[in-house]
Amino acid sequence: MKKKTIILLAIVSVVLIGCKETEMKQVISSRTTVYSFSLKSRFDSDVKKCYFTIDTINHLIYNEDSLNYGTRVDSLTPYMAQRFAKVIFADSISLYQRDSVYVDFTNTQKMTVTSTTGDTVSYFITVNVHTVPQDSFVWKQVCDFGSGIYERQKAVITDDDMLYRLTVSNGEIGLMSSADGLNWTDESVEGLPRTVDIEHLIANGEGLNILDGDVLYAYSDGVWQGTITSSEVDVMHLLFVFNGDVYALGDDNVILKLAGDEWQMAAQMQSGFPAEGECAFVGESLTGQPVAYIACGIDDKGNCLPDVWSSENGTHWVKLNIKETVCTPRANAAVVQYGKGLLMMGGTARGSLVKDNFLFSKDYGMTWQDGKDVYALDTNVVKMSCTREGLSLVKNSEGILFVVGGRFNRDAGGKLVEKLNLGDVWRGVHYKSIPGF
Repeated sequence: MKKKTIILLAIVSVVLIGCKETEMKQVISSRTTVYSFSLKSRFDSDVKKCYFTIDTINHLIYNEDSLNYGTRVDSLTPYMAQRFAKVIFADSISLYQRDSVYVDFTNTQKMTVTSTTGDTVSYFITVNVHTVPQDSFVWKQVCDFGSGIYERQKAVITDDDMLYRLTVSNGEIGLMSSADGLNWTDESVEGLPRTVDIEHLIANGEGLNILDGDVLYAYSDGVWQGTITSSEVDVMHLLFVFNGDVYALGDDNVILKLAGDEWQMAAQMQSGFPAEGECAFVGESLTGQPVAYIACGIDDKGNCLPDVWSSENGTHWVKLNIKETVCTPRANAAVVQYGKGLLMMGGTARGSLVKDNFLFSKDYGMTWQDGKDVYALDTNVVKMSCTREGLSLVKNSEGILFVVGGRFNRDAGGKLVEKLNLGDVWRGVHYKSIPGF
């Protein structure tokens, strides 16, 4: 028995020695290629979970997903799966000099690796950290055409992410386009009458639609073309383009869909449906299918509404707030889908601007909460965050929001003096999805 034990121990020893020799051959590299890289922090365990991309051609190492705002990166310990003959940071700090090495990654850091054959390559490591709190909106005013000079205006964004802004100033119509909200180009308004319903301009693919009585105008490639339409009921104004069809709001709580040059009834809505001042837009459901929304507004009796309606086909509409009021009643607000929820801004109620200027809905319009409870505003947006009505709120494919114009109640000592038409343009982005979005 003793003899068998000695033999067994000898075998184990040989195996362990063999493993150790093999491990040494695998770990110490004769090449200078870095295959893995990670960091560890004494202060934040999330740093260790951060994934780093290694560009072996340009010798760059970086994290595409930034670390949380406020993460300390001035004293981090680097780790690599393979071992080199020598690894030096900042031309002076040796990775193998002691058990724990702390490197400052506040700025791009140089790492030089040397193989067993004496070959040397320098990598440049960038540790990206969010520069603002992720749970905050950051807004920047990118343009201001001036206040008080526009009688009416509306901005929309097309499928190719072009922002269009249609205005009336001193009776003259103007149209401008922009890809970033900062640089604007004049567009043609030739053939477009001054009487068009500017407030209900809508985007249609990469073009525009606007209504003037029974004439529907389409703008594409710098040209406006009008089509005479017919309807059994009066067409009040355009709503949106949904599943390739143009929709409008008709008299007597009717939703119309354009077929050729004829408006056909798509849905007969119940009493209390908005007749004006509503928010109409198209978003997506959780499954990615398009959904049309109509929110708030004023009914034919002058009542300000809190309701949100949705439809998956334009014919069958569901009132989302059957049991409770989802938000404070308002008109002339703006709503857009942002992430996996809805964002509402501005509006008026009983002639005054609403106090709860930013509202969020995580359940697509059923319930709402004050935006101040779920995000922090950047300190530079005092002017933008003022409540306004008739604003345009749109989002491009990259998740960037644009707030364009609107009307603001200018007062003196708390007393209303006049409504001031605004001509400013703001860009906003939410750096991290709001919880539930």
